[in-house]
Amino acid sequence: MAKVIAVNTSTKKAVIKQPIEVGECMVDFGIKGDAYGSNWHRQISLLGQESIDKMIAMGVDGLDQGSLRKI
Repeated sequence: MAKVIAVNTSTKKAVIKQPIEVGECMVDFGIKGDAYGSNWHRQISLLGQESIDKMIAMGVDGLDQGSLRKI
């Protein structure tokens, strides 16, 4: 069964997202308060932990939930 490990948002684009305890999903927007929320095709992105683990194994340093904006 799938498990949500982290929910992260940012108030500005192109910065590392920060974890939040509770996120409110808004129709045709995404997560309330997230800089990437909008009425477009990628309102919420989901990334499997196995993908993060694979990138770490490939040598990507300093990677954790919410940090994909820096790579």
